Amino acid sequence: MRYGIAGKFLSYITIALCLLFFINIFWILYLQRKGMDSFLLSSKAAIDRMFREEEIGSRESLKLKAAQTAKLLSESSPSFIAGNELSALMSLAKSATSDSDISYIEFINSDGQTLTASGEKKDIAELIESDIVYKKISFGKVVLGYNDKRISAHVVKNKKNTETRLAELEAGKDSLTEKMRISFGIGLTLSLISVLGLLMWLIRNEIVKPLSDIIDKLTGNSERLLSASDQLSFASRSLAGTSSAQASASQETAASLEEISSMSHYNVDSSHQAKTIMSELLKILEETGFSVSNLADSMGDINKTGRETLKIVKTIDGIAFQTNLLALNAAIEAARAGEAGAGFSVVADEVRNLAMRTSDSARNSSDLIENSYNMIKDSSETVLQVRKKFEELMNIRNKATGLIDQIVTASKEQFGGIENLNINMSDIDRKTQKNAATAEETSSMSEDIKSQAQQLKNVVDTMVILITGKSTNNYRKSITSHSTGQGYRPAG
Repeated sequence: MRYGIAGKFLSYITIALCLLFFINIFWILYLQRKGMDSFLLSSKAAIDRMFREEEIGSRESLKLKAAQTAKLLSESSPSFIAGNELSALMSLAKSATSDSDISYIEFINSDGQTLTASGEKKDIAELIESDIVYKKISFGKVVLGYNDKRISAHVVKNKKNTETRLAELEAGKDSLTEKMRISFGIGLTLSLISVLGLLMWLIRNEIVKPLSDIIDKLTGNSERLLSASDQLSFASRSLAGTSSAQASASQETAASLEEISSMSHYNVDSSHQAKTIMSELLKILEETGFSVSNLADSMGDINKTGRETLKIVKTIDGIAFQTNLLALNAAIEAARAGEAGAGFSVVADEVRNLAMRTSDSARNSSDLIENSYNMIKDSSETVLQVRKKFEELMNIRNKATGLIDQIVTASKEQFGGIENLNINMSDIDRKTQKNAATAEETSSMSEDIKSQAQQLKNVVDTMVILITGKSTNNYRKSITSHSTGQGYRPAG
């Protein structure tokens, strides 16, 4: 009973809100941690699958390149074998093995004897044979061995870089979770303080203040009634004077209600203004959400353009490969021409070197574009998360609008109730005047009224203790000190 009904009610609400907020904090953090773990696992699986597909495609392209080179060598060598031009064959083999992807070239005649060979059979991924036939006459075969060092190194490098990024994300997960835990704690703590402040304001203005007014009225009426009953037994004039004082008190109460009515009207206007501000906020949020959606669409278009650019770079790589083959063919023709084609052979070598540099540049550009594509993809996911947060913010705004509508409705109802109290006070004033006229008739009932007044005073004292947790005297002292410090005048 020390703190009264209002204090107990506020304590229970505070405990319930604290429990609810802490449960929400732990649940949100749990879902966030679980979602991040799932995202990392799915990212690892997707990246491994992408690397496997890239490696398979690169190996198939390399095998096709080796097969085309072997076929080109078999078509270019019959005249050299027929003329026993082993130096020309050796030059042709060395020209082919100058490619970093081709490790070994061997020309074998129809008797199975090795005519010439270039390179080593070390680190060969596969040997490809192509028969040397001219006008349905077999001159033997060419054996070509290619390696996959470049592809393996490229795949290992990309995989290592990706695993490093994933490890960094994994390492930063706990830090991010801790930061989110702190942010959620601060945000929910501020929300809890705001809700408690609103509850204190509501309890003070909607419960404590009206009950205090009632207590003031009941206390004053009971004491005046007790005093009137004492005086009524001696003289009717004393009763008339008490009735007059009661009428004066009723007028003061009516004036106080008028002031409360004005304050209630001001609360209604303030609630309407808050509702207007929330409507403007909704408009701004909708425009911002539209801008974020446009940004997400733009990131998608950039993502699509990155894929098309990657295809173009691969096409350039293929063109460079074909140019390399043409340059090799030109070198063969220059070798056939002998000294007359020496200048053309130099030009063919330069064209072939240019094709190889173009192929390397295309592969480097492909790596850079692929990294840009991954960063654009990450940015697209970030924009989608921002749009989701704006949708959550719109939901919160809708809830706030609902609360403001409830406040507006409650203020209107409060204003109507106060108007009814004004009417009732006018009726009380009329009845008080009538009581003054019938003071003589009540003198015979003074003793009974005195007894009932004492009982009423006891009931009021009990009610004061129940609501405020203080005795009547202490409550009156607090009201007096409050009135002296802040100018508050209790009704009645």
